[in-house]
Amino acid sequence: EDSRYNHDSNTKHDTKDDKTKKTKNQSSSSWLTPNIRVRLVTKKISKRSQYYLQKGIVLDVNYDKKASSETKTAVIQMLDGQLIEHVPEKYLETVLPKVSTTTTTTNHVIVLKGMHKFAKGKLLEKKLNDGQGIVQLYEDKNIITLSLDDIAEWCGPLDDDDDGYH
Repeated sequence: EDSRYNHDSNTKHDTKDDKTKKTKNQSSSSWLTPNIRVRLVTKKISKRSQYYLQKGIVLDVNYDKKASSETKTAVIQMLDGQLIEHVPEKYLETVLPKVSTTTTTTNHVIVLKGMHKFAKGKLLEKKLNDGQGIVQLYEDKNIITLSLDDIAEWCGPLDDDDDGYH
């Protein structure tokens, strides 16, 4: 049961708000990074909108310079293997792993904002009512509470010092 969150608010995703909540310093607050699981939240990108609300993994992030602003776009590999290129960040939302205590489920996440940006850890708990997640960082084993908007499922390799509890 993964949750979808709009990175512009602490509420469940609302597609009507996608276009109206852009900030001028979008690039500095950007959360888009390779190796995270995302969901496509627009019907505008792919033919017949077959990938609307479907999950994929960010393979690459590029900067598109349009007019006077810089926009991050992603190359997404969908679950069926299809590559979708030039997907603007505003049309994506992060996906969180299911919280599980079994050893077969990894629960790997990456922090996307704040002082722990790009730190990896294990998602221990999701507090959906509060919009918060409890994460144990791999690097120092500290347990921190973060907004669910600030974390995403990590699908890439772990660093040598990230033991990942394997």
